[in-house]
Amino acid sequence: MKILNHDEVPEGLDTQNQLMQLSTGWGIFDFEQIALARKMGYPTPSYCAVYAVEGAELLSKVEVIRVKYRMPENEEIFCGIAGVLTRRDKSRLGLARMLMQEVHRREKAEGIKYSILCTGRNNKAHNLYRSLGYTDVYAPPTALVKTSKLTAKSPSDLNLRSANADDASLIQDLHSRIVKDRIGFVERYGNWLKMRFELGFEKPESFQILCDGENPIGYSILNENKGWISSNEVLADCDKAESVLAALETRAKGGWLALRNTFVSDSRDPLRTRGYDFSESPYSTFMAARLDQDTVLENELVESLGIKDPRFVCHSLDWF
Repeated sequence: MKILNHDEVPEGLDTQNQLMQLSTGWGIFDFEQIALARKMGYPTPSYCAVYAVEGAELLSKVEVIRVKYRMPENEEIFCGIAGVLTRRDKSRLGLARMLMQEVHRREKAEGIKYSILCTGRNNKAHNLYRSLGYTDVYAPPTALVKTSKLTAKSPSDLNLRSANADDASLIQDLHSRIVKDRIGFVERYGNWLKMRFELGFEKPESFQILCDGENPIGYSILNENKGWISSNEVLADCDKAESVLAALETRAKGGWLALRNTFVSDSRDPLRTRGYDFSESPYSTFMAARLDQDTVLENELVESLGIKDPRFVCHSLDWF
């Protein structure tokens, strides 16, 4: 059994890599696409990923990115566990644990103090992560309403226009301006969204620019379905919350509207006034671990990350 970094894996194993991804519901993202992403400046560490390889078989892998994070007292670069996969016929052999420990070793050697990841509370890997020192630190709040039954309706002074690929810089600038005085996931790499458009991770048309006349004042990432729409990333100045909600409610055309993450935390009062219901117990969870300390209490970790600070922000594109 060998542990190899991405550049050490023979190109001939790429098909096995893609089959492993497909077996867990992921899509195709092959070695050529990874090479392109790294060339574009996608924020991976130098080793990119670690793989468990035995003979001519690829058995497991852990992918890693670097995440910029603003804490209450300082800014840090975090290790982001972007993907943990093991072949189904090789599960429960300790391969994922071995690779996670290798990632931790490499990250600590480079001075990284924190590691974060996204998973589901009922995911069987959740227990593995807890045994490796990770703890749940953030659960995104959800607000939901049937727009045909709204208790408070008002016309919006905002309009929505679909974005295109050329709007990547505009959206990035809107995000930077709106979150500039906050903490948490406030800084995205300079061409982050442009890269994600070009790599096919995001579709420009799912972004709706919120405009006051011709003036862009925010945006929403919309997932539109028959009978309901949702948005896990809505950014606009807080004093525009009522107008933003009115615009999104109009877009829902009487169907259900679901909102998640920081916009819900920031807009509790207008959401409650308009008749929304809330959930604080989602399936998804952010987990974090200190790499430079053996034991950290959960409340200490949450406090050091500023999760409960009203300035904390986290949106859907931060769920890597």
